[in-house]
Amino acid sequence: MHLDPVYVVKPLPAPKVASRRGFLALASSFAAGALIGGACGYSIGTSNAPASGAAATGGDLPSSGDVELDELRWLAVKAPIEKLVEKNALIIMRLYRDYPNELYLWQGIDRLCRTVLAGERPKDQFLIASQLVPLIERRHPPAALKLEKYLPALRAIK
Repeated sequence: MHLDPVYVVKPLPAPKVASRRGFLALASSFAAGALIGGACGYSIGTSNAPASGAAATGGDLPSSGDVELDELRWLAVKAPIEKLVEKNALIIMRLYRDYPNELYLWQGIDRLCRTVLAGERPKDQFLIASQLVPLIERRHPPAALKLEKYLPALRAIK
């Protein structure tokens, strides 16, 4: 029996990528992707956003030139009552602090008073009534709306 010599080839070491070069390539591709994705997302979002101004308020309300005030006006006068009740704290706060003479917001307060007194939202009834009473007493709403007539009934809610 004859044995032939066998030569075993040692495996080549795995090629090493320069760690600094690899990191820079990975970071730059991430930054480029984030930049392109952000730009595309922004352009899609702005093209799908609802129009502001008279179109957003339904066209019936005059524009005030302030987008936030126009949104509050729409909410107070045109929005479904559920949405108005949901955002009542925002309207009360802005009416009390920033827009004390805004007639459309006071009309929204009138809608809120009628809703609370009708008992349509019993779980929020006491909370909303406790916010409306000081607002009507301290901020003196327009006399044409006669919101003072709601005060005794709002105080009686428990």
